[in-house]
Amino acid sequence: MSYDPFEGFGEHSPYRSASPIFLHRHDCSGRLDAARLPDQLTRRRLSLRAFDTEAMMLDGRVVDGSDLAAALDELLRVDGVDRVHVHNAGPGCFAAVATTAPA
Repeated sequence: MSYDPFEGFGEHSPYRSASPIFLHRHDCSGRLDAARLPDQLTRRRLSLRAFDTEAMMLDGRVVDGSDLAAALDELLRVDGVDRVHVHNAGPGCFAAVATTAPA
Protein backbone atom coordinates (compact mmCIF):
# COMPACT_ATOMS: atom_id res chain seq x y z
CA MET A 1 0.00 0.00 0.00
CA SER A 2 1.00 3.66 -0.12
CA TYR A 3 1.89 6.00 2.75
CA ASP A 4 2.39 9.77 2.87
CA PRO A 5 5.03 10.61 5.52
CA PHE A 6 4.18 14.30 5.07
CA GLU A 7 0.58 13.94 6.27
CA GLY A 8 0.12 16.54 9.01
CA PHE A 9 3.61 17.88 8.25
CA GLY A 10 4.66 19.76 5.16
CA GLU A 11 1.43 19.78 3.19
CA HIS A 12 2.98 22.34 0.83
CA SER A 13 6.44 20.82 0.59
CA PRO A 14 7.77 20.25 -2.93
CA TYR A 15 9.16 16.94 -1.58
CA ARG A 16 5.74 15.62 -0.59
CA SER A 17 4.79 12.33 -2.16
CA ALA A 18 3.20 9.08 -1.16
CA SER A 19 5.58 6.13 -1.16
CA PRO A 20 4.99 2.40 -1.21
CA ILE A 21 5.40 0.63 2.12
CA PHE A 22 5.43 -2.94 3.37
CA LEU A 23 3.13 -3.84 6.25
CA HIS A 24 4.32 -6.05 9.09
CA ARG A 25 2.24 -8.88 10.41
CA HIS A 26 3.16 -7.87 13.98
CA ASP A 27 3.36 -4.38 15.48
CA CYS A 28 6.80 -2.91 14.91
CA SER A 29 6.07 0.63 16.06
CA GLY A 30 7.47 2.31 19.11
CA ARG A 31 10.51 4.27 20.09
CA LEU A 32 13.86 2.95 19.02
CA ASP A 33 17.34 4.03 19.82
CA ALA A 34 20.57 3.50 17.91
CA ALA A 35 21.27 0.32 19.88
CA ARG A 36 17.92 -1.18 18.84
CA LEU A 37 17.59 -0.44 15.13
CA PRO A 38 15.51 -3.06 13.30
CA ASP A 39 17.48 -5.68 11.40
CA GLN A 40 15.45 -4.89 8.28
CA LEU A 41 17.05 -1.43 8.21
CA THR A 42 20.59 -2.37 9.14
CA ARG A 43 21.04 -4.92 6.35
CA ARG A 44 20.10 -2.90 3.26
CA ARG A 45 21.06 0.24 1.35
CA LEU A 46 19.03 3.25 2.51
CA SER A 47 18.24 6.76 1.34
CA LEU A 48 18.10 9.34 4.15
CA ARG A 49 16.36 12.69 3.67
CA ALA A 50 16.67 15.34 6.39
CA PHE A 51 13.88 17.94 6.67
CA ASP A 52 13.30 21.10 8.69
CA THR A 53 10.00 22.00 10.40
CA GLU A 54 8.71 23.47 7.12
CA ALA A 55 9.35 20.13 5.33
CA MET A 56 12.18 21.53 3.25
CA MET A 57 15.06 19.14 2.66
CA LEU A 58 18.30 20.28 4.26
CA ASP A 59 20.44 17.23 3.54
CA GLY A 60 20.23 13.78 2.06
CA ARG A 61 22.46 10.80 1.47
CA VAL A 62 22.56 7.12 0.61
CA VAL A 63 24.13 4.83 3.21
CA ASP A 64 24.59 1.16 3.95
CA GLY A 65 22.28 0.03 6.73
CA SER A 66 25.28 -0.86 8.87
CA ASP A 67 26.06 2.89 8.90
CA LEU A 68 22.48 3.98 9.67
CA ALA A 69 22.95 4.83 13.36
CA ALA A 70 25.96 7.04 12.70
CA ALA A 71 24.31 8.74 9.73
CA LEU A 72 21.12 9.47 11.69
CA ASP A 73 23.14 10.85 14.57
CA GLU A 74 25.02 13.13 12.18
CA LEU A 75 21.93 14.31 10.27
CA LEU A 76 19.85 14.96 13.38
CA ARG A 77 22.65 17.25 14.63
CA VAL A 78 22.53 19.43 11.49
CA ASP A 79 21.24 22.87 12.42
CA GLY A 80 17.54 23.10 11.61
CA VAL A 81 16.88 19.40 10.98
CA ASP A 82 13.61 18.29 12.56
CA ARG A 83 13.29 14.78 11.15
CA VAL A 84 14.90 12.28 8.82
CA HIS A 85 12.88 10.10 6.47
CA VAL A 86 14.38 6.68 5.80
CA HIS A 87 13.64 4.96 2.49
CA ASN A 88 14.89 1.75 0.92
CA ALA A 89 17.37 3.09 -1.63
CA GLY A 90 16.53 0.74 -4.50
CA PRO A 91 12.74 0.62 -4.71
CA GLY A 92 12.27 3.88 -2.75
CA CYS A 93 9.79 2.40 -0.28
CA PHE A 94 9.30 4.50 2.85
CA ALA A 95 10.66 2.68 5.91
CA ALA A 96 10.76 4.99 8.94
CA VAL A 97 11.05 8.50 10.30
CA ALA A 98 13.70 9.48 12.84
CA THR A 99 13.46 12.48 15.16
CA THR A 100 15.42 13.60 18.16
CA ALA A 101 14.14 12.37 21.51
CA PRO A 102 12.20 14.98 23.48
CA ALA A 103 14.20 16.49 26.32
